[in-house]
Amino acid sequence: MYIKSSPPWTATLDVSQLDPGEHTITVIAVNPGGSGYDDVNVLVTAQMQPPMVTISSPSHGAKVSGVVTIQADVQGQEIQKVEFYVDNKLLATLTAPPWRHTLDTSTIGVGTHTIKVVAYNPSGNTQATVTIEVQEAGGQPSKCVIATAVWE
Repeated sequence: MYIKSSPPWTATLDVSQLDPGEHTITVIAVNPGGSGYDDVNVLVTAQMQPPMVTISSPSHGAKVSGVVTIQADVQGQEIQKVEFYVDNKLLATLTAPPWRHTLDTSTIGVGTHTIKVVAYNPSGNTQATVTIEVQEAGGQPSKCVIATAVWE
């Protein structure tokens, strides 16, 4: 709410903070004696913005092998779908969070690969990409659990 008691008779409204759709702004002018006023209704239509997407895992330049979880952070209104790609090949399409997909790196081979995530809503789409380096699997496992169970 803005109250102005002297010129200039202007106010600034950040419509990016409004939900998409129509909103009514009422302007009331009162004379110095406090009597008589006019009101004007102004229709404002807030536009939906395309979603924002980032890839939180794996990080850009990561050296990976085995099974990797691709984790995307998606912000925005009315998200319709999120697509996951490796080297421009569609891997998965999700329509609800969590926005993540599991990638078996043995299916894409050793070398440099590009992961792309594209998020869609009614106003458009936005994408994020990272490059990863798939390495050969091998060496000693990072954890080894050996258990013995005896049943009597």
